[in-house]
Amino acid sequence: MFMGVPTMYKALANHFETLPVGIRPSTAESASALRLAVSGSAALPVRLADSWTSITGTPLLERYGMTEIGMALSCGLPVETRLSGSVGWPLPGVGVRLVDDEGDTVDGTGREGELQIKGDSVFTEYWNRPEITASEFQGEWFKTGDVATRGSEGEYYIKGRKSVDSM
Repeated sequence: MFMGVPTMYKALANHFETLPVGIRPSTAESASALRLAVSGSAALPVRLADSWTSITGTPLLERYGMTEIGMALSCGLPVETRLSGSVGWPLPGVGVRLVDDEGDTVDGTGREGELQIKGDSVFTEYWNRPEITASEFQGEWFKTGDVATRGSEGEYYIKGRKSVDSM
């Protein structure tokens, strides 16, 4: 099993392309022994996921989580029915919504919004930082700072960070 961030998968895929053609098959065969390859912590470009799968034969499973909330969304579908580019659906006990800059919920509208999470797995506070804690919650909802959209089947797609990838 291998868990990494998109930057790691990109570096590995780029390195594979620099290998002499003669040793690529054995390298790809070794990588194909992975039972599970998981990408998280940032949006995974579909092109990179496709590249990884073509090299290793092992598809990447996208999921979404962070230190403050644990793992919150996952695409638990069988490999052949996974939705390309999606981090999936909320795990049991996890509430998810998308909120625009005005604070309005935009789930189901096709619009981008900040991903907000609630549930028992969400942390309660930043240690000794009450002002930051207060600014990062909207009621019971934790503001992740990540921008996402919601698909027609209720699945979520991470688009980037609100701080650098404006909505």
